[in-house]
Amino acid sequence: MFSKEELIRNKTYIFFCTFIVVICFISIFTSEAPKATNSSTYSYKETTDNIVVEPAELILKRPVEAAKITSNYHYRCYYLNGKKNCGFHYGLDIATSGSKVPIYAIGEGKVVKVVSGQNSWSCGGQVVFISHTIKGQEYTSIYMHLRKIFVKTGDLVNTDTVIAYMGGSPSIEKNDKCSTGQHLHLAISKSNYTTWRSNLINPRDLLDFPALGNSYTGRDI
Repeated sequence: MFSKEELIRNKTYIFFCTFIVVICFISIFTSEAPKATNSSTYSYKETTDNIVVEPAELILKRPVEAAKITSNYHYRCYYLNGKKNCGFHYGLDIATSGSKVPIYAIGEGKVVKVVSGQNSWSCGGQVVFISHTIKGQEYTSIYMHLRKIFVKTGDLVNTDTVIAYMGGSPSIEKNDKCSTGQHLHLAISKSNYTTWRSNLINPRDLLDFPALGNSYTGRDI
């Protein structure tokens, strides 16, 4: 038989053990799971097979270092060789002077088509097409009225790549018959380059430019 003192000690010991067990259970079920942190510049898109990692945002820059906006993406009328022409202008005209004005790619991408030499367009002259992927969407940037081209189909480019010199001068690019002065016509299509004509968008949807008639300095947007 246990003495009275032993019974008290046993009850105290059992109570203490029970208390410890309860505290442990409470701690387990009320503690928060560690929160995952992600400081990278990539977004993650789950698929049924694996996780695809893609750039969260493509850095874009203006194609010319310093210039003036001479025509918007809009309906317009203008005179060419004394004749009035009216219609929708599917791009942005960026003009400046100089015989060797560098034209840069607006973003990282791949040259998918080059129109040059005897294949130059009678309206647009020499042209470069660059394919870009922005947040999973394919875009094509088109650069028209070029004097000299430095890239070829298949080249990988970025915002530091000089793709051409600005052209469009009637006295120099004589086969480019719809240009009234030296400038870059920048067009952007929300599509693969093979269907670019039917998917043209306002370049201002992707790039920041000053209002019509205003000048800017710097390529960052």
